Amino acid sequence: MNKILIAAGIVLLTVSSASAQRRPTSCTMGVQMCKEQGGATNCDAGFAACMKTGVWTGPRSGVKFPVQKR
Repeated sequence: MNKILIAAGIVLLTVSSASAQRRPTSCTMGVQMCKEQGGATNCDAGFAACMKTGVWTGPRSGVKFPVQKR
């Protein structure tokens, strides 16, 4: 039982670390990541909104990240 809990904890930490590394820290980084994912047609609109609000909204996920306006 303890081995299962330890393994589950390791998986959760790994997933958390990976998702944190993909979060944009600036509007520029957000639009770059958006364009790298391809298929997202609203990257430029997302960048414009980010520069006004300081919040990047993922075009596919809708998840919002506070970022630097640059």
